[in-house]
Amino acid sequence: MKVRLVNLSRAFRSARGYVRALDRVFIDIQDGEYFVLLGPSGCGKSTLLNLVAGLDRPTAGEVWFGDRLVSSREQGVFTGPRERNVAMVFQSYALYPHLTAFENIAFPLRVGRERNDKIQQAVSRVARMLEIEEVLTARPVELSGGQRQRVAIARAVVREPNVLLLDEPLSNLDAQLRVRARFELKALQRRLATTTIYVTHDQVEAMALGDRIAVLNEGRIEQVGTPHELYHQPVNTFVATFIGSPPMNLLRGTLGTDNGKYCLMLEGSVKVALPEDKVRGLGVKPGEGCIYGIRPEDIVVSGKETSIDQTHQGEDRHQVRAPDTTLKVRIEAVEPVGKEVLLRFELGGQAVAALTEDEGYKAGETVTIQFDWGWGHLFAW
Repeated sequence: MKVRLVNLSRAFRSARGYVRALDRVFIDIQDGEYFVLLGPSGCGKSTLLNLVAGLDRPTAGEVWFGDRLVSSREQGVFTGPRERNVAMVFQSYALYPHLTAFENIAFPLRVGRERNDKIQQAVSRVARMLEIEEVLTARPVELSGGQRQRVAIARAVVREPNVLLLDEPLSNLDAQLRVRARFELKALQRRLATTTIYVTHDQVEAMALGDRIAVLNEGRIEQVGTPHELYHQPVNTFVATFIGSPPMNLLRGTLGTDNGKYCLMLEGSVKVALPEDKVRGLGVKPGEGCIYGIRPEDIVVSGKETSIDQTHQGEDRHQVRAPDTTLKVRIEAVEPVGKEVLLRFELGGQAVAALTEDEGYKAGETVTIQFDWGWGHLFAW
C-alpha cells in the first residue's frame, strides 16, 4: 500500500501556547517500502505516525492510502484505523497481562469475529515465522523482553495489515538483543512485503533498517533519502551531525582567499583550503560565514607527510584529490572505538575528531592532518 502525506500539519494548544508539532510535511512512501522516521525526542515522529494510523486528526493537509483519501480536515474526510487496515506496535508492547501469548496474538482476529480454525492457522503461521511457537501458552510476565517484542509484532501482522507502524519497538531491549532484533525485523518485513513505517531516534537503527529515511527536526522534514544519500550528501548541518557516529566535524569560519584560491579562515590565522567548485555552488562570497564539514574517517592522520592518494590506495572512493591543506595539531585525547581509534584535537579554536586504525598515537603528541577534499561538504552559515 502506497502512503502519501501532503502538506500535513498538526498543532496543539497547551500551557506553553500554540505548539506546532508538525509543519507542512510532504512524504511519498512506496508500496512495500521500509520507511524510517528519524529524529530527536519531541521532533514530531510519533505524532506523524498517529496521523497515518488514524489515531489523530491533522490540523491541515491530507493522508492518502493508495488512491483513497483517508484524512483531510479541509475536505471533512476522516477514516479510522480499522478502515485503513493498519497495525501498530508500541514501545511498551501493550500486551494484555491476563492473556496467553496465543490469545494476545489472536485478539485482533477475535475482535474481527474470525472462525476459530482460521484463528488457529493464522496464529500458528506468524508464530512459526517469528519463532515463538514454544511460548504460546505463556503469559507476558513469563516472557523475556525479546519474546514480548515478538508477540507484539505477531499480533500486529497476524491480520495482514496494509501498513505496519512501529513506534520505537526495540527501545526496551538490551544492546545485544537490539542488534539481533533489527536483523529479524528487516528479514520479516522482506518476507511480508508490507509497507512499514518505523519510528526511532537511533540513527544506527535507522541506517540498518530503512530503505529510505526521513529526518525530522522540530516538526519539519530536513531531508528524505537512502542511508547512503543521508550519510554522503547531507543537505544541511543538522542532517550532517545527526547521521553518523562519530558525527561530522563542522568548522565554522569566514570565506577568504589565499594566493587566488578559496579558503576557510579560522581563529589563530588557520586557513583550510576549499575546492572552488563547492564554493561557487554554495553561493557564498568572500567575507561571509560558511561551514566546512568533514567526517572523522576522511581526515588523514600521520606522524609524517603522507599523501591522501597513498593513504586511500586500494579503497573504493568516488574521487580522491590531494589537498592543499596540511596542518600540525596536538592530540588532546585518544579514544579506542573497536578496531579504530578516535583522536580529538583543536583546530582554530574548534574541536575536531579523526578516525585512524593506527593505535600508536598518544595524547600530547603532535601529528600531521590532511583533509580529503572529495569527501568534504560546504554549508552556508
